[in-house]
Amino acid sequence: MIPPPLLTPRERDCLPLLVSGKTRHEMARKLDVSVETIKKHVRSMLKKYDAANIRDALPAMRLHQEYYFDATANFEVFCNLAKFSAVIDTEKKEVLTQISHHFTAISPVVSSLHFSAVTDAFPLISVEIDGMRPKPTAIRAGRAIFETPVVPAVKQGTQFTRNARVTRTMPAAYSDGHYAALCMYPSERLEMDVVFRSTRPPSHIDVTVCLHSQQVQDDSLVITQSSQGLRLVSYDPSYQKCYVVKWAW
Repeated sequence: MIPPPLLTPRERDCLPLLVSGKTRHEMARKLDVSVETIKKHVRSMLKKYDAANIRDALPAMRLHQEYYFDATANFEVFCNLAKFSAVIDTEKKEVLTQISHHFTAISPVVSSLHFSAVTDAFPLISVEIDGMRPKPTAIRAGRAIFETPVVPAVKQGTQFTRNARVTRTMPAAYSDGHYAALCMYPSERLEMDVVFRSTRPPSHIDVTVCLHSQQVQDDSLVITQSSQGLRLVSYDPSYQKCYVVKWAW
């Protein structure tokens, strides 16, 4: 998916109303402005969406509404690239993961971002985000949620990177292991490298993609496998899909 255009605060107010099918007059009453002001905002939005009319712009507007403007998922950033690099060390019986997210700010101010780390069957040894060791703010469904500061007074359109280093205990030393990567943000591209440090490579590796705990097909997924591990690239992760690499000896 492509990131949404940089909308003004008033245009952001108009977006859910347009998506829900409100007329210009209904929008004007809702936002307590004149109809002419609404028409001006809509013309500006159509230009930003490179659309001749609302009908042409609606598919992209609905997608951006779902991702960025719903109360349950209010994203202030677009993830241009999410990179996961995991080392499966069978001698130390641990998984070391380095994660890098490259963001573009889509709202005027970004104060914090959430980072999620798997805890279910993967006891955390350490979590380091941008050189700091934050404490989890919550534990939900087998995941520890950390809130981390981004950068002060970030502006709309600003690009920045956040790096994390997570060490976990392996659920099993030589069989039935798995590593899961979940991109918490709608992302344009996801890359994941999994490398095994072992006296012998695993006899079996497979990759599954899940959406809301249900396995799904991801036609954009490209997997390159070697004797040392594998590389996974998804060109449109969307919908917070979870990418699970499983192995066995």
